[in-house]
Amino acid sequence: MIHTSGYVVAFMNSGCIVGLVFYSVNVKKHEASKDHINNFIGLVRLEKNKGTIIDALNEGSRLSKILYNDNVRKNRLVLLQIIEVVILLGKQELAFRGHDESTLSINQGNQGNFREMFNLLIKQNAELLSHYEKISNVFTGQSKTIQNEIIHCVYEYIIDVIKSEINDIHFFAVISDDTTDIVEKSQCAITLRYVKKTSELKESFLGFHDVSSSKTSESVFNLITSVLDPYNFRTKLIAQCYDGVSVMAVHVSGLQKRIRDEAPNALFTHCCAHRLNLVLQQGSYCVPQSRIFFATLLGISVFFKKSPKRTFVLDTVIGKRIPIANETRWCTRSKILNFVVSNLDKLLEVMECIRDKPESGM
Repeated sequence: MIHTSGYVVAFMNSGCIVGLVFYSVNVKKHEASKDHINNFIGLVRLEKNKGTIIDALNEGSRLSKILYNDNVRKNRLVLLQIIEVVILLGKQELAFRGHDESTLSINQGNQGNFREMFNLLIKQNAELLSHYEKISNVFTGQSKTIQNEIIHCVYEYIIDVIKSEINDIHFFAVISDDTTDIVEKSQCAITLRYVKKTSELKESFLGFHDVSSSKTSESVFNLITSVLDPYNFRTKLIAQCYDGVSVMAVHVSGLQKRIRDEAPNALFTHCCAHRLNLVLQQGSYCVPQSRIFFATLLGISVFFKKSPKRTFVLDTVIGKRIPIANETRWCTRSKILNFVVSNLDKLLEVMECIRDKPESGM
């Protein structure tokens, strides 16, 4: 046996080490250390399956985080259903809200397109339905405010996509025209036309803008430039297309002249569809027989539109209705003419029925 600094080494006759006992001052310090004692207590507790208050708090915190994250996931799925309904109704141009959205409405529970579609989607997932019923007293997501905010967010996203596409190209054109909404407010529709980097021709609609208060060339110019400012139109705009009204087309103070003062490369093009409509309209009015013919043609449409009883006879005999007349669109006259030519025999039968039965012609 040889003693060396706390080590005891034993040798056999063969010269091989058969035992080594390590028992030094460092070992004693380790046994008395805080880490060793805590680890030893943890081992004993694990063996006896016991826990402390700290362990319980840590476990409770872990479970709370799991529950919180799960609620966040479900809330996001509910919001996703709301967003999908908003996008679908907007895409299909359907009304969001109903006249009476209460569950006991006079419409036998018809709560409008948005609520009915959302309820249908949420019922397809039992987990989401259960979660939605728990949070519905705090958040339903079906108010008009939330719908409008989601619509605005979708609009901003689309505008950002258009901006990124315009930033990647060197030129674009603008198309604008005036229209009226259902409450007869005058609105300016603005559209951009350009070729993407992938050589794809694209038209992007930027929205309707209220111009009912003023439709002078200056006010329309201020509106369009404010809309086109984010797209660097002064260097990239190479074409502008409007109808032929003086506010748009006059070369001295019209909109096209004001735009060219800001964007010199923006050549003005009178809308070809408006041109063709004007040519056909003026050409037909120059010939008396033609003027009388088309006036009569438009009168046929008005004749049936003004009377539900006449329309009923038309539906019964032909099964189709005459296209609605429009004084400013030549295409409506061609549709009416095609209808009359294709259904002339049955249309004569309708007229005879109205003649022979005065009660059906009122």
